[in-house]
Amino acid sequence: MTPSELIEKSNELFTLGEQIQGGNLDEEARRVNLRELENAYRLWYRQSLPLFAKHKRPDLEKLFVKEYQGSWISQKIERFLTTGWKIYQYYDPDKPSPIIPKWTVTYERSFKAPLEKQIDYLSMLQ
Repeated sequence: MTPSELIEKSNELFTLGEQIQGGNLDEEARRVNLRELENAYRLWYRQSLPLFAKHKRPDLEKLFVKEYQGSWISQKIERFLTTGWKIYQYYDPDKPSPIIPKWTVTYERSFKAPLEKQIDYLSMLQ
C-alpha cells in the first residue's frame, strides 16, 4: 500500500474508535467494538511500518512507533486498544464531575490524537 492509501484507510479507524466510547453501549458491545478496532488498526500499522524503510526515514518510523507505544505517563494507542472500553472506577454516572473522567483511557487523547500524528508522519513520505 502507498502512504496515500493508508491515510485514506485511517478514516475507518477513526469511525471505529469513536463508536467505542460514543453512545450508550453496554460493556460487551464496547469490548466487541474494541476488538474490531484492534484488528483493523494492527493490520493498518503492519502495512504502514515497511513504508518508512522503503523511503529511508527511520527518524519518522521511530516517531510513528512512539505514537503507538506511548509510555507510562503518556498513554497512547496500544493502551487504548486494551482498555478503551473501561469506565473509570471512580466515575459516578449519577454525579458526573469535570475532574473525574468517565473513561480510564480516553478516545480523544489516547487514540485520535496519536493516530492523527501517525497520519502526519505517513504524509511526510509522499
